[in-house]
Amino acid sequence: MNPTKDILELLFATVATIVATLTGLIGAFSTFRLQNINREVNLLKDLVLNKKFENEQTIKGFLRTDNYGLMVKIYDQTMEGARLLKNTVLDNGFDKHFSELLIDVDNIISNQMLHDQIKALTVNGFKTSLAFVFLSLILLVCTNCLMYSGHLFWVGLIIYLSLVGYVLFLFVKQLEKLID
Repeated sequence: MNPTKDILELLFATVATIVATLTGLIGAFSTFRLQNINREVNLLKDLVLNKKFENEQTIKGFLRTDNYGLMVKIYDQTMEGARLLKNTVLDNGFDKHFSELLIDVDNIISNQMLHDQIKALTVNGFKTSLAFVFLSLILLVCTNCLMYSGHLFWVGLIIYLSLVGYVLFLFVKQLEKLID
């Protein structure tokens, strides 16, 4: 005995709604995490670039007179900017004046790596859930066709429910990575 059309429509619509809602909640949490990491990276960059040496010059002042374009790249929210900052500190011997300077730069790099991981994780999760929601909507539209497909109906329903379980498993994994 096959389920009725109404039950299938309710299943597909409910699953699509749940997946879309979970995607939105995880996206909001990811955005919150990314904003906090951005603040921390910017604070650490400002601390490193504005640290004064014996001659009252800062790394920022040195870069303004030496290579202003490099300073602009350092302020980018990318791994390249973080690595450029580390190379600038090492190449110009700024780390010899303050021992904690390299620790701060390493913290910038680790926070930037975390930022990039969370961003990639969020984008991949969004793409997966968007594809799944579209699949659910297509199935919702094609419910009448599915009702009369015989044995393929049950195979398709088992595959769909397996995909539901897999997508929910991915959400749990994504949340675990975001919380860590």
